[in-house]
Parts: sequence; C-alpha cells; structure tokens
Amino acid sequence: MPYSLTHSLAMKKVGDRLRELLHAHPNYGERGQSKLSRDTGVPQPTISRILRGGSVPELETLAALAIPFGVTCEWLLTERGPKFVAELYASQPHERAAETARALPPNAQKLISEIKRASEAGVPEDAFAAVMTLLKLIPAQQNSADDGDLPHLQP
Repeated sequence: MPYSLTHSLAMKKVGDRLRELLHAHPNYGERGQSKLSRDTGVPQPTISRILRGGSVPELETLAALAIPFGVTCEWLLTERGPKFVAELYASQPHERAAETARALPPNAQKLISEIKRASEAGVPEDAFAAVMTLLKLIPAQQNSADDGDLPHLQP
C-alpha cells in the first residue's frame, strides 16, 4: 500500500508538470489536450488520465509528451535534471572560459589561473578593477607588419 501512495503522489506531480506546460504553451492552453493528442499521437484519454494523476506514463508516452515542449523526460517524470533539452547541449560558462584559456599563450593562462585563485580567496572587486585598468593601459606589442591602425586603441 505505501508503494501505491508514493506512486500516486509521483504521478500527480507528472500530471502537474504536464498541466503547467500545457497552460504555458501558446499552442495548447488550458484546453489543449486534443491538440496535444493530435501532435504527439498520445490518445487524449491517456493525456487526461496523466493530468489527473491516474495513469503511469510509459517511456514512449513520456517521450512523446516531452517533445513538443522541449523538456527532458527525466524532468517531466521526476522534476530532476535539466528541464529543457537545450540545456543538455549548451556549454556551461566555466567550460567556455576553459576553452578560451587553452587557446591563450602560457603567460596569459597563468594570469587567468591567478585571477581565479584570487577570486576564490575573496579578493575585493576593486582590486580586480585596478588590474583591469592596468591591463588596458599596457599597449599591445606591435610587429613590423603594423599598418599604423594601432589595434590596441581600437574598441
């Protein structure tokens, strides 16, 4: 019996999440069960049972219902993990910074590491602002092929 109570509460939450998606989506709204059924191939009575918390959606049903909303099956079922499929493919800011740092020369990579260490140590913001100002004042190295554009002064 405890399993069915837990199961019932879990299914109610799936129904709640599906209802939230239906109401928020411009193509469906409050009465969008029939359209969702046509778009996904999931019978309307099945959608209704899920919304009421009275049906355990099979994996295929869950996947079909997740697709038009762009959400993950994991989120729809458990409310865990990334909500939107796009989040699975978007790189995280720290990953982008690491990719950028790898393309820099070793001295620049070392500077970035020191800045990160200082940030983690709680160095105040005004210290970082001062370092940034100092870096902006240092002219870029010009090479012999310089055409006089002064790239270090360009925005």
